[in-house]
Amino acid sequence: MKEKLEAHALKLGKVVGNLQTIELLARQSIAKLDRSHQGSSIDILLHVKEAEFVDYSPITDKNDLGQTLGRYNRLCPVQFKIDAYPIIKLRDAIAHGRVFGMQGSQSGMREHLRLIKFEKKQSGRKVRVEHVIDMTPEWFSKTITTLEGAIENLRHACDMERRPFK
Repeated sequence: MKEKLEAHALKLGKVVGNLQTIELLARQSIAKLDRSHQGSSIDILLHVKEAEFVDYSPITDKNDLGQTLGRYNRLCPVQFKIDAYPIIKLRDAIAHGRVFGMQGSQSGMREHLRLIKFEKKQSGRKVRVEHVIDMTPEWFSKTITTLEGAIENLRHACDMERRPFK
């Protein structure tokens, strides 16, 4: 079981890393595509120190992922638009959901982890289930492929070269 949990953690780390990459690339794309932000650069952040002030830009604004991807989709060429809703929903579920193990004998399936997100609002003594994700190997494969496709669109939209992570 330990090996399965370690494999799960590595795949979940890849999903989270891809989500973070999507947000940063969308912000960089906005900075490049929006003429009012020409000159905004991520380079300054490489040397910033805690408590320093930096320019307000698409890189530093407080917009959430939904606002950022919406703005990106309004600015980018049509062929590079991305389907933002599933990305936003996934990140929200990872950030605010609960994870627990599913045993093969209990679920009728093989062992995996399940992610459940509940709505904030409750109705009496009930709370509605907002999102359920069975994080199976197939789910990870499909999700990682989808996120990598979004990353490619974002990369092309801001004409950014792909560099291997060293």
